[in-house]
Amino acid sequence: MDKKKALLLALLAQVLWGILPLYWKILAFIPPYQILAQRMVWSLVMLHLAIYFIKGRGYSRKLIRDRSHWRGSALGGIFVTANWFIYIWAVNSGFVLESSLGYYILPLMTGLLALLSGEKLRRVQWVAYGLAAVGVVISTLALGRFPWVALLLSGTFTVFTYLKRESPLDSLDSLYTETLFVAPVALIFLVYWEFTGQGISGNFSSLNWLLLSTTGIVTALPLLLFGYGAKELSLNINAFIQYISPSFTFLLGVFVFKEEFDLLRLASFVFIWLGVLVFTRDQIRRGRKKEA
Repeated sequence: MDKKKALLLALLAQVLWGILPLYWKILAFIPPYQILAQRMVWSLVMLHLAIYFIKGRGYSRKLIRDRSHWRGSALGGIFVTANWFIYIWAVNSGFVLESSLGYYILPLMTGLLALLSGEKLRRVQWVAYGLAAVGVVISTLALGRFPWVALLLSGTFTVFTYLKRESPLDSLDSLYTETLFVAPVALIFLVYWEFTGQGISGNFSSLNWLLLSTTGIVTALPLLLFGYGAKELSLNINAFIQYISPSFTFLLGVFVFKEEFDLLRLASFVFIWLGVLVFTRDQIRRGRKKEA
C-alpha cells in the first residue's frame, strides 16, 4: 500500500472516531458495561465473517493455532477494551470535552513513543508539537482538575498503537485475534447478567437490538482503517493525524451536547490547530519535493 492511500485510510478512521459520540449518546439508556460487552461480541461476529469471506474457509483456525502472535494479540485486546470502556463511560457520563482532551494528549504520547523508538523529528515538527503541547496544557487548565479520564484514554490507546505497529499480522488478522481474546469473557458476563436478572434481553424493541448489533461495524471499521494506515505510516505522522478525531469530538461537545466552553478552551483549540496546520504544511511540502 502506498503512503497516500495509507494516509487517507488513517484520516477516515479519525473522522469516524470523531463523530462516534453521537452513536454512543443514542445508546445512553444502556449501562456502559453492557454496551462494552455487546460491542466486543458483535465485533467478533463481524470480524469472523470478514475473515471468512475475504481470506477463505479455514483461515481463522490456522490463524488461531499460530502461537507466535498470542501474547501481542492478548495485550492488544486488553488495552483496546479498556480504552473502549473508558470512552463509552466518559461520553455517556457527560465528559465529552475531557474525552477530546484525552485524544489531544494521545498524539503527544505517540510522538514521545516515536522518539523513544529512534524516529527523528525535524525542526518544523518540533514547532508543531510545541504548539499542540501548549494547547493541551491550556485545555488541562480549563478543565480545572486532574484529567484522569483523559490520561487513561490516551495512555491505553498509545500502548495499543505501539502493539499494533509491532504486530506481525495485518490489520484484519490482528484485530480479529485481539477481539478473540476478549470477546469470550464478554459473552460469559452477558450470560451471567441474564441469569441474575441484570440482562437486557426481552426489554428492547427490534430497533434497539439492531442498534446494538451495529456496534460490531462501528467498532471494527475505523480500527481496521486505522490499522492499515498505522502499519504504513511513521509514528510521528500517526501522532499528528490523531488530532482530527478529538477536534470533531470537541466540536460535538460544545455545539451539540452544550458542554461548558470558555476562552481558555478556545485558546487551547487555536494552539492545537496551529500545530496541526504547521505539521500538515510541512508534510505537503515534503511530498511535493519527493514527486519533483
